[in-house]
Amino acid sequence: MNLKSRLSRLEAQTTPQGSPFGCGTTPRGWERYFHAFENARREVAGLSLLSDLKYTEEDYNDDLDTLQRTIPYYRQSAGWQSETGQEMLDAWERKKKEAIEAYEGSQRKDTV
Repeated sequence: MNLKSRLSRLEAQTTPQGSPFGCGTTPRGWERYFHAFENARREVAGLSLLSDLKYTEEDYNDDLDTLQRTIPYYRQSAGWQSETGQEMLDAWERKKKEAIEAYEGSQRKDTV
């Protein structure tokens, strides 16, 4: 068994079957997590923020998954039924859609 298939098998075991939460279970997910964490730390300390990470195909796929599984999961959750909760989910959904559209637009430009 090669290392890549072994790693894929192990990653698949880290997220419970049917769970809408996949971010953070891949190296890219952890990279995004620690980048956001470091920026939050810098903001509190009054330091300049890190530059944005390059948006990748993996980010695109994660964003699609977030729109299809994660956000709908939260929308059904009792803890997110308040007006504020729904507004936060709406904003999250808009941000993901904007990132997806920008990525798809850049991909179309690359193929023309």
